[in-house]
Amino acid sequence: MEMTTDGELRNLIDNNETQLLELKQELSASVVEGLPTKLASFANFEGGYLIIGVSDDKKIVGVKDEKRVITLISQAAKRCTPQIKIECETITIESEKCILVKIPVSSFIHSDHKFRFPIRVGNQTDYIKDQTGLILLIKERGLIGKTFSPGLSSESEKIVSTPPNLIKELNRTPIPHDMKEQILKLWKNSRIEVRTTAMRNLEMIALSSNIMGDEDIVRNIDEIVKVATEIEWDGLFRIFSSVLYNGKEDEKETITRWISEIIQIARLDKFPQNLILARTAFSTLQIIGKQHIKDILIYWVTSLDDTRYKDFSPTGQLTNIRHYGLKDDINQALLDILTQSQDDRTIARIIQIQDAIRYS
Repeated sequence: MEMTTDGELRNLIDNNETQLLELKQELSASVVEGLPTKLASFANFEGGYLIIGVSDDKKIVGVKDEKRVITLISQAAKRCTPQIKIECETITIESEKCILVKIPVSSFIHSDHKFRFPIRVGNQTDYIKDQTGLILLIKERGLIGKTFSPGLSSESEKIVSTPPNLIKELNRTPIPHDMKEQILKLWKNSRIEVRTTAMRNLEMIALSSNIMGDEDIVRNIDEIVKVATEIEWDGLFRIFSSVLYNGKEDEKETITRWISEIIQIARLDKFPQNLILARTAFSTLQIIGKQHIKDILIYWVTSLDDTRYKDFSPTGQLTNIRHYGLKDDINQALLDILTQSQDDRTIARIIQIQDAIRYS
């Protein structure tokens, strides 16, 4: 392995902190606690470099105990799931020892020690907010089979991921008969906690079984959807997420048969006070009902009162909107309203939404 020279390290340091580079003066307790998140955010985006022993103003201060620093960084990488592969180098520059941590872009999606999925956004860390965003990160952001060589000169080592077949056409088996009978029996129980237990079981079964290919299961969901409580809808959305994440296209298509009910929840028509459920419905629609997202967003902007709009925070639902291929359509629809509306509140909301989309 070709080692990084002090000149190459200086070139990195002279750059401002970016999506690919972060500087740390020392490994304080708070920095150590956040290291798994930091490493995962780099690996989940385009890889990057972490340099220990350099202050924010790019002053070389060095590290006192390089072995301890490398041990702490290695332990942080092991706290991620799956473990992140990193390379640590000790480089002497201006008579001080600094630690250069190379984080390659990964062929996997990593969670941190708090079971979150962090990514780099500019020089900051953000998180994938929902399973929808996770799907798109895997399938659309090109994390499979990427080659990465940021920052250093062309003579320096390139960090190359080894792409396994991450997205596989799994052999989706029918739901086992005994499990199906048990779930159908639990669903008929009068106690809601028993029925939600059935949903949790079905959510797990959907990881490997084609539950949407079973007519009895689909028929029972049809009946539940008509009278489902908020708790039951939460369970249904978990089942839908499991199918959207693991199922094949025909399984995902089946979920569209309940799209009208999902739209009602997203519009806050069905459960007016349940903002969390509305956000979940909105996330689900971004995969199965993209054509409805624009209308729902416009409804939120033009119709929600100030209190509900503030509590709901529509700008927070747009983290992955660019990756859904919806950015241009939504922007155009908002511009159309902006040119016609005379309402100060609506205009302010649209400008706020556009800023959120611009940085999504």
